[in-house]
Amino acid sequence: KNITVSTETTIIPTAIDNVPEPTTTCRVYPNPCVDYLFIESVPNVASGCVYNVEGREVMRSCQRAIDVSSLSAGIYLYSIKLSDGTIQRGKFVKR
Repeated sequence: KNITVSTETTIIPTAIDNVPEPTTTCRVYPNPCVDYLFIESVPNVASGCVYNVEGREVMRSCQRAIDVSSLSAGIYLYSIKLSDGTIQRGKFVKR
């Protein structure tokens, strides 16, 4: 008998090189940042998450200004969900 096995693989970005550059109307600045990471977008921000380079969530916020002063210096990933349902992902440097 011949047996055919079919598999699908879903790739989730967890490394800095795998994160696509933003393509929506959402602007995240400054980069690098020290105390706050600001989100400027139309439509409004529904939620925002910050992840370390290992993919662990280290912060969650629904504000347009995220206080990142408690984070250690390094590279972080963000995921922002806008009120229209679109999601923007990117990376930033915390000094």
